[in-house]
Amino acid sequence: MPYSTKRDDCIWLKHLSPDLRLVLSRLAESEPVCLNLNGHETVWCRMRSGPHGPTQGIRVTRGHEFWRSVPRGAGFSVELGAGSGPPVAVSEPAAKPEHPRQQAPVLDNDGRFFGEYLFADYSGAASRYGQRKSIKVAFAKAHFPASVDSGVFTRESLLDWMHRKLLDASECGVRVCL
Repeated sequence: MPYSTKRDDCIWLKHLSPDLRLVLSRLAESEPVCLNLNGHETVWCRMRSGPHGPTQGIRVTRGHEFWRSVPRGAGFSVELGAGSGPPVAVSEPAAKPEHPRQQAPVLDNDGRFFGEYLFADYSGAASRYGQRKSIKVAFAKAHFPASVDSGVFTRESLLDWMHRKLLDASECGVRVCL
C-alpha cells in the first residue's frame, strides 16, 4: 500500500506514488475521487487550473475532520477508494483548454473574502524605544468593528502576536489578510 507524508492542506501529486499520481493526473478539473487514507474513506477533487495550466494537486471535499486530525509531517497510507474505478492507462496527456476560465473570488458564508484583517504599522526605528513608540496594530474580526490593540509592541512581540493570531485563525478555518 502506498504511503505519503502530509505537507499541506491539499495533497500534491508529486508526493504520491507514480501509479497513483498517473491516475489522479487524469482527473478533470474539480472531478471527485474516493481515497482511503489510513483506512478512512475520504473524497477529494482535482484542483482548479491556474494561469500557468493545471494545478498538480487535489483538495479534500469530504473527510475534512479526518484530514485535519493528521498532523503535518505525519505519514499516512493512501489508496483509491471504492467507486474510483481501476487505474486507466492513457498514453497522452489531456488537452489543455483553449480559453482558461476566470477564477471567481473565494468568499466565506457571509460574503467576505477574509474572516480577519490584521494590520501593523511601524517605522524603521533602530532603537527599542523608537520601536515601542511607533508600532501600532489594528485588527478586525467577522462582525465586530475594527480596533487598535493598546499593547506595546517590539518587532519580536509583534511577530509573536501575529503568529498567535494566525494559529488561532488556522484552527478555526478562518482566512486572514495581513
